[in-house]
This record gives sequence, C-alpha cells and structure tokens, in this order.
Amino acid sequence: MFVEIGGTFSESDLFVGTVDAGGRLGPNDVVGFRVNAIGETGNLEGNQLGREVVGLDALIDVRITDTLTFDLGLHYLDLTVTRYVGQLAAPREPDFIPIPLPADADRQLAQDWSERADDTIFGEAGLEWAPTQNFSIRASAIFGEARIRTLTGDGGDLATPSSPLYNDPSDYRVGDFIVGALGIGVNRQHFESAFSARYSWTLGRIENTTVAFGNYNSVRDDRGFDFGDDFISNLYEPVFQPAPETMPPGPDGFSRFSEEDIS
Repeated sequence: MFVEIGGTFSESDLFVGTVDAGGRLGPNDVVGFRVNAIGETGNLEGNQLGREVVGLDALIDVRITDTLTFDLGLHYLDLTVTRYVGQLAAPREPDFIPIPLPADADRQLAQDWSERADDTIFGEAGLEWAPTQNFSIRASAIFGEARIRTLTGDGGDLATPSSPLYNDPSDYRVGDFIVGALGIGVNRQHFESAFSARYSWTLGRIENTTVAFGNYNSVRDDRGFDFGDDFISNLYEPVFQPAPETMPPGPDGFSRFSEEDIS
C-alpha cells in the first residue's frame, strides 16, 4: 500500500495539489484499489485566465475467484475557467478619454469575459473471466453525465448616470460600462456497454493477440441558451457574473440531440 502527496506553485500563481494512493487488502490480496485526486487554483496567461479544478479517479477490483474479477471505477471532474479580455477604452465611444489605470490593471481591463463551468461524473462496472493466461472475456457498462454551463459578457457602450440599469443616478462611477450576457447550457447523458474477447498465441518466435470487440453507445444532449440581463461593470473594478449552477432551457432557444451507435 502506498500514499503519495504532491504540490506545485508556478510563477503564474497557479497551485496544483495531487494525491495518489493504492494497494491491495484482505486475504491473498483479494481487494485492490487506486485513488488519484487533483486540485488546481490560480491564474494563467498573465492573470487573464482563472482556473479552478477538482478531479477524482477511483478504482476498486475484487477477485471473486481465481479466474473471475469484478471492478468498479468512478471519475469526477469539476472545472471552472474564467477568461478576461481587456481593452483600455470602449470602442463605440470615440470621444472617450482613457482613464489612468493602476499598475496591476491587467485583470481590471476586462471588458469582454467568459466563464465556463463543467461538471462531469461517470462510473464503470466490469466483469472479466480469464480461465488461462492466454484467453479472457470482459463485459462492462459505463454511465456518465456532464453539465456544461457558459456565460459570456460582451462589453459595450460606456454607461451614463441616466442609464436605467442604475437603481439611483448616484450609483454611477467613472469608467462604468454596460455588459450584455449570454448563457449557454448543455446537459449530456452517456451510456456505453462493451464486450470483448482476447486470445494470445505464438507462431514461432512471434507473439500474436486476437481481439473481438463490440459495443453500444448512446448519447443525449439537452441544450439551451438564454440572453441574460445587461448589467454594469467598471474598467477599474470589473464585475463578473459566474456561470449559473443550472441552465434550464430558456425562452430564447432549446434543442435536443440524441445519437446511438452499435459496432
């Protein structure tokens, strides 16, 4: 049994931590397991790209008999990426005089930005029969689900104190601009079943392996998009709206995609 813990911190302010553990337990090592976990947080590309990651891979196998093995795996990934695109002045305001910006304004220049959040989880169960070292049969099934949510902000005209987006004209600040948001969501379901048979044999000094394989795939995507409400951001202190936790089909558009494949 072993446990390894690691971590790195890069000059771009990105921290990555990892854990790797595994081993075998029980009489005659009947149960085996392996766990890999990763976490990332920080910025890339000169502070223009924010990244948050939590990932987990886990596998367990049980030797039911000397020739029969059952295994179960789990994969989970939570990924959030925020990208900032900076501009000094709103291009639709030719009379706008750029405001002196602070020295660390690389992130504060954001006018156009996007955030993408992915949640993926799937499990796999398999059963393998290997009566000899040269022959084995395996059957497995995979079921997975993924949610992909993206919210994009498009910086537009500079705001004025009379903008209806303010609760009160006194809320106006120098450098305010109007952002339009578009949300896009995909809910994906994936099912796969597979069957394979493997036979290894030698011809003279040449080792050969023959594999017969068949599988069934089914994928369904529910996609929706919805134009969000405009909001106020600022060249000095930008406001970012995170991608929503859920993206139900909005009134602006909805589609469903299904595909099946047998091979």
